[in-house]
Amino acid sequence: MRDTHIKQNFLTGHSDGGTISMGITFYNVTKHIPAAIAPSAVGNRGADLEYRNCVKPLPVMVMHSRQDKLFPNFGKEAVEWWARCNKCDTKAYNITDRSVPGKGKFGWEGYYQQELKQRAEDLAGGKPPPMTRPVSGVPGCLAYSRCKNDVQTWYCEGDGPHPVWPGRNKEIISFLKAVKTD
Repeated sequence: MRDTHIKQNFLTGHSDGGTISMGITFYNVTKHIPAAIAPSAVGNRGADLEYRNCVKPLPVMVMHSRQDKLFPNFGKEAVEWWARCNKCDTKAYNITDRSVPGKGKFGWEGYYQQELKQRAEDLAGGKPPPMTRPVSGVPGCLAYSRCKNDVQTWYCEGDGPHPVWPGRNKEIISFLKAVKTD
């Protein structure tokens, strides 16, 4: 009998469902399950993700609305985390050497405050995440470049309120169909 495994498990969900689809990738007992994820309106902020261990590079299509009042800018923060985990080209926020606490204006506290301020400016509503390019033929979606193993890392911004599914069904299916599985 041949040992076969399904290797094309794709996860998507909206709001709490999007948060869960991301969460499944973080835990040792479930991180092997998804071949790709396409979460929408996630409730994970960048600060929630900073202490999570990155998993192997994973294709990710994060969808979020600029009109989301419940989780404002969470999608941009989440896709930035994924872009770093996927080892894509991302903006570096290093203004001093973090390995040695300094004194004065740019010590640990100053560094951290400056980094938070710069990230907030970069991820402000109406601005694309840094180091992204438009996805050809997919309006409203941006992709990070040079991700490890050529995995796709996309951010797609909409303008509906939080409870509304983004309506990108064709784009989600196309994104997931393009995923290379072993």
